[in-house]
Formats: sequence, C-alpha cells, structure tokens
Amino acid sequence: MTGPRHRSGPGHDLQRFQALLQEVSGLELPETRLPDLQRAVNRALVATGLADADALYRHLRDRAGRPSLEVFVGDLTIGETHFFRNRPQFRALEHHILPELIERRRASRRLRVWSAACSTGEEPYSLAILLERLLPDRARWDVRILATDINRTALERARRGQYGTWSFRDVPDDVASAFFVRHGTTLEVAGRIREAVSFAHLNLAADTWPSAATATLDLDLVLCRNVLIYFGDDLSHQVAARLHGALADSGWLLVAPAELSQAVFRHFTVVNLDGAVAYRKPAPPIPARPSVSRSRPEGEPSRVAIGGGAVVHTPRPGAEEAERLEALAEADPADGRAPLLAARIYLDRLELDRAERWAEVACQRDPLSAPAHYLRGLALQEAGRLEDALAALRRSVFLDPGSVLGQLALAGLLARLGEPARARGALRAAAALVGDGDPSELVDGHEELPAGRVRDLIAAQLARLDPNPEVAR
Repeated sequence: MTGPRHRSGPGHDLQRFQALLQEVSGLELPETRLPDLQRAVNRALVATGLADADALYRHLRDRAGRPSLEVFVGDLTIGETHFFRNRPQFRALEHHILPELIERRRASRRLRVWSAACSTGEEPYSLAILLERLLPDRARWDVRILATDINRTALERARRGQYGTWSFRDVPDDVASAFFVRHGTTLEVAGRIREAVSFAHLNLAADTWPSAATATLDLDLVLCRNVLIYFGDDLSHQVAARLHGALADSGWLLVAPAELSQAVFRHFTVVNLDGAVAYRKPAPPIPARPSVSRSRPEGEPSRVAIGGGAVVHTPRPGAEEAERLEALAEADPADGRAPLLAARIYLDRLELDRAERWAEVACQRDPLSAPAHYLRGLALQEAGRLEDALAALRRSVFLDPGSVLGQLALAGLLARLGEPARARGALRAAAALVGDGDPSELVDGHEELPAGRVRDLIAAQLARLDPNPEVAR
C-alpha cells in the first residue's frame, strides 16, 4: 500500500474528531455534516502524510500538531457571506448606530470596530465603506476596524480583497463602482478601504479575549453574526459575557436575528432601530439631578435614556406601522390580521408585553390561526412564562403541523423543560418537512434560515439531546 490508510468511518473515529472540533472551536458539527468531516479527515491525512486516523488524531491533539489542527478546523468553518448582508441591520448602522458613535467620539476622533467571525471579509469591508461615506473628514480620524476569524484560509482570501459577482448580490451599483476596481469578472476592494481593515486570527471559543493583546478591549461596535447559533448554551453565554467585556460603555453589539435572546444577552439593553434589533452595553448610572419641571415644552422631541445617555427619540417605521395596526385592530373588533401583524412587529422589536397582548387578541379573534398562537408562544417564552408558551406552541403545531419554525420552536422549549423524547419528535418532524432538497431554499420564507442551515441546526439539537449517533441520526 503506497498511501495513507483512511480507516476513519461513521463510528468512533468520526465521533472523536467531531468532539475535538467542538472542544477547540466551539462548533457543534451536526450529523448531517459527517461526510464533510470525513473528507476533512482524509485531506488532513494526505497533507500530513500520517498512516491512519489514530495517528492523525494523536497528532492534532499534540502541541506539535497545532498548525495542522488549525488547518483542519478551518477546513470545516468556511462561512457563506456577502457585502451588506442583512439590509435592516446595515440600515441601522448607516442611519443610527454609526452616526451616534461619530457624534459621541467627535472630540477624540477615535473609533474602534470589530467584525468577529469575519469569514472572507465582506462584512468588515462593508463597515469600512459605510464609515468612508459617513466621515467626510475620515483622514483626521483614528478609525480601526479589526476583523478576525478562526479560519486562516478565509482570512487570506479576505486580505486579498478580490470577489466575484455573487458577493455583490445586495450591493447598489454606485457602491461597487466607487469602492472597487474591476478586473474582468472580479472586483477588488479599493486600496483606501482595504487599508482600513486589519485581519487577525482569533478563536471565539478560547478565553484569550477580551484583552489588549488581541485588540478586543474598549470597542465601540462589535458585529458577531451567525456564530452563536452553532454554539451550545454554555459557550453562548460565555461568549456573550466576553462580548460585554470587550465593549466600551454604551458600545453596540449586532448579532444575527436568529441569535437574539434575552437570556443569553441579559446584561445588554435592547434597542429597536428601523426593523433591526441591536444590543447596547449600559453605561454606569449617572446620579440624577434635581428636575425643575416635569413638563416638556411643546414641540420639543421626546428623549429616552439608552445606555446611560439621552438620545433623541423619533418615531421609527416599525413603531409607526405597529401603532397604525393597533388603531386598525381597535377600530374593527372582527379584524384578526391587524393584531397579528402588530404582534409580529413588537416581537421583532423584543417589546414582549405588547407582542403577547396583540398575539392574544389575534388568537381570540381567530382561534384557528396557527401564526397567532406561534407568535404568542414565542413572546411568552421570552418573558419566561414557559408553561403558557408550551400550550401556545402546541396549539400552533396542532393547527399547522407543516410549519418548520413552529416545530423548531416547540422542540427548543420542550428540551428546555426537560422533555427530550418529545423534543426529538418535534425535531424529526421539522427535518421531514425540510427534506433534503436545495440547501439555499428559504424555510417558511425566513431570509436568515436557508434549508441547509436548518438541517444543520436540527442535527446539532438532536445530537445535544442524545449524543448516540444512532438516535440522533
């Protein structure tokens, strides 16, 4: 035999490599990605020239095998992304978060931004483009954009700053022409934008940050999107606590919509911005000053305290639309759609009392509406009323057993309540609904949940409920 013996299979060998991946990166690789793991093991055997999976495993666990381990982990953590991904969040960055930071930091002209898990670089370059447009005196500012990832191969691609058309599917033509240089079918990031971003290797599952050594302290803004969704509960809470420590007082945090959680991010303030939910690190409380008047002069904009400071509060499209729907619902006691839509907006904004109230109205007016019971269940769960939430989600799934998101929500709550058998049943029902078709197809119309990702999440949750692959499969 002339080549290495690839003896690893779907049994013990892959399980231990799966456990190793979770240990060093925090990534809970689902059973559906075992073929990817097998291919990564095979590639690592070829690259290292080792004889078999046993030797490879020992090598990866040894200090001398650290470079090979990083390549192995990177082989399994390439993330799909594109410029200005998630338009509501980038609108919030452009119209609210970055202007507020610029105004607050105008005296020092210092901004610190971190794109955690930056993958191939589209996210930090998008941030650099926004700051270039928002800062006409950019040359006079000390702006540092840190971009990190665990995947060194992805980081090398990011440093090159060269992208195909697929990365620009959500980019206006004027942005592409102003900030990129075309080379045939490839667009290269302009030099001034590329120079604004510093790339570095960092493992979010490690305890090496926040620290001065990693430049992850006193940050004004952190984007950490589509990462925690693949971590277990314990690690998610640890990373959230570290993100809190990395931010300066009143600093901002953006996570993916599917990662929003009052339990995980309980130390942050929730801020609703034009249809996007952001988290903010509260500033230390400021002693109240005596007030000479409780009234507000007519015509003066109202102010709300966010993170210890006062910001001008103006009606936002989400709030205006919700209030319009409330008025419609009150005007027509038979209308079940308006309260349902209002509940959805309030839930997206994490205004749980209003979300639950209007979902309850929608349920009363249309008792057979599965979406109304689903939204009410989510609001009740976030509010900590788990038994009431369970009843609502069970009703939702009973009325619409074809809802993937309904089955997933029910499974998550059942697992939380200590009912693993029933949780597995709901997850298997969701898996059957998703099927094995096009991985890019959106599930239940949710833009952040393509079918491939949902299959990964289902498998990961099954594995957490029962690590036995015969049960989790």
